[in-house]
Amino acid sequence: MSMNGKKSAAKGRANASARSVNYSTSPLLATPTPPWRSKLLVALVGLGFAVLLGRAIYVQIVAAPFFLKQGEIRYGHTIELPASRGRIVDRNGLILAASVPAPSIWAIPKDLEGDARSRARLATLLDMTSAALEARLADNPNFVWLRRQVDENVAKAVKNLNVKGIHEVREYKRKYPEGEAAAHVVGFTNVEDRGQEGVELAFQKELAGRDGTRRVIKDRLGRVIEDVGDSVAPVEGQDIGLAVDSKVQFFAYQRIRDAVAANKARRAASSSSTRRAARCWRWRTFRAIRRPTART
Repeated sequence: MSMNGKKSAAKGRANASARSVNYSTSPLLATPTPPWRSKLLVALVGLGFAVLLGRAIYVQIVAAPFFLKQGEIRYGHTIELPASRGRIVDRNGLILAASVPAPSIWAIPKDLEGDARSRARLATLLDMTSAALEARLADNPNFVWLRRQVDENVAKAVKNLNVKGIHEVREYKRKYPEGEAAAHVVGFTNVEDRGQEGVELAFQKELAGRDGTRRVIKDRLGRVIEDVGDSVAPVEGQDIGLAVDSKVQFFAYQRIRDAVAANKARRAASSSSTRRAARCWRWRTFRAIRRPTART
């Protein structure tokens, strides 16, 4: 038998078997489909497309400003550009107070990783106990200060730990070269770099300057992706010059300190032998100490 004959025979048997199937014996196939069912199916599909189209119009056109604002809230951030606090100098231009950059360590507790050994090492570097570190991390899952204005070598050691969730930011720390000798006149600032006493408090507005801002977009890891809008540059604080001579002040402080220790006195005071210098010293000291009192 030829090849064509075999194909014709096989095709004939297939047609015969197909004709032998009685579709009317299947209840599902024998039952006629109601016309409304197909119309309902088409209507449901059309309704679904209409809902999707309406939602797209609402999101893209009607409520677009709302969703853009929500996205900006989640990913847009305003970074403060701190202004450098002004210096305080004596009558000869010698520095009595100045701000220097200092690293501060902060963390995102929910992203923090690391074994117990790494955390113990971190606590040691930050001059904290392990219990104190864990308690501080439990305060807020999103942001906590661990130690502000640390030394450079401490910040470098913390960075070398490579603990995920630990970050560093640069702030300004106030330095007083004359120390206690001029502290009663110059005063001091707190960790936020705001004046608390003396000239630092009396001339807070002039010394502080004005911080700048930078609007950026960050990803979920906190990395800056791009800038949004214009940045506002910080305005540096003004320098304040005093009539005090730091050298005279230092030697006077030494003599008073030694006299107090030798005589076991509770307090002591000194005055300059030069009338003009004494007058300038009293005027500056009076303004530095009494000016904040006049405001209250």
